[in-house]
Amino acid sequence: MPSSANVSRTSGATSVKERKTTRRRETGIDETRAALRELRRRVETAEKEIEGLENRIAQLTTLLEDPELYTTREGAQKSRLVGKELEETRHKLDAAFANWTEATEQVEQLSAI
Repeated sequence: MPSSANVSRTSGATSVKERKTTRRRETGIDETRAALRELRRRVETAEKEIEGLENRIAQLTTLLEDPELYTTREGAQKSRLVGKELEETRHKLDAAFANWTEATEQVEQLSAI
């Protein structure tokens, strides 16, 4: 029959192991939660960027649709500049969508854990 000292040491060792396992599990959960928070911030930032870019594209498109813009030499020159800015803004929008998609997919993956 085991002595009470051996039982205490065995149960003490078991509880230390359990505490370490629990601590590791909690640390992993905390790290996952922190990663999720950061990714959600990234999604939110990308959504705001997308909204701003879409608004700018709408403004530029409205400018280019104005027939008065093309009636003067300066207007024609301005239309080329606006057209170039529109193209650049569309490229930025594509990149923002790619960033948003990546972050959203990562949130979904971490949420499934």
